[in-house]
Amino acid sequence: MAADTSSFIEFLASYAPELLRRSLGPEVPGAGGGTGLELEHGTTIVAATCAGGVVLAGDRRATMASMISKRDVRKVFRTDEYSAAGVAGTWSLAVEPLFAGYDQDAGIGRIFSYDVTGGPSEERQFHAIGSGSVFALGSLKKLYTGNMPVRDAVLACVQALYDAADDDSATGGPDLTRQIFPVAATVTGAGFAWVPDGESGQYARMVVQQRLRSPDGPKASLSAARQLSGQALVRVSPHPDTAYACLPAASERAMAAAAAAACVSGSCA
Repeated sequence: MAADTSSFIEFLASYAPELLRRSLGPEVPGAGGGTGLELEHGTTIVAATCAGGVVLAGDRRATMASMISKRDVRKVFRTDEYSAAGVAGTWSLAVEPLFAGYDQDAGIGRIFSYDVTGGPSEERQFHAIGSGSVFALGSLKKLYTGNMPVRDAVLACVQALYDAADDDSATGGPDLTRQIFPVAATVTGAGFAWVPDGESGQYARMVVQQRLRSPDGPKASLSAARQLSGQALVRVSPHPDTAYACLPAASERAMAAAAAAACVSGSCA
């Protein structure tokens, strides 16, 4: 286990297993002996800044090794009037926090993650922690836009949690049968506010319905097709290593005519 891991339990088991034995007993992973203590873990938390604040959301599943130990854990908490925290990690010993808050002086939402020693790092635009974080981050990378409305940021976070659950067995997706949906909160200039369970359910159902039509989720919005409309890809120099450039079709025709004229005069390559 690398020293820069964000998993406190794994770091401690690798570098100071005696501390785990002292706190949790002798049968601790990495502490030597026994079959290994099964510790309950929370999974994926996501956050995204938005117009006038920040959104924090988490899935509901907790796991114990390969088993689902709880299906309805709430991993997002109000910390004060203008901040919230989401937690992943080992519930019985230590957690990996993600902190989000509204900066009243700057008038913006801010996100902070923490390393294994508790050192904070400010994250820009969005972030995720937990076992499904790599998949959630990949999703947010495609869906996030700067200064997006609060409701769009909530939807992006729910989409990211769905993608995390799609690829990470420890992250729980929307459970329509049991009516268990992601927990989400917003922190804006008006303060902390929970996204009501009914509204969270609406977001989740919207995502599930979209995924029935497109299982891999929404595509990143690309405007290249519109930007290149009426343009053509032409080489800006006869040299084979020269990059291509996009020029209006009229310019392309002018360049082609000039090239033809050059060839007629015997100066083309």
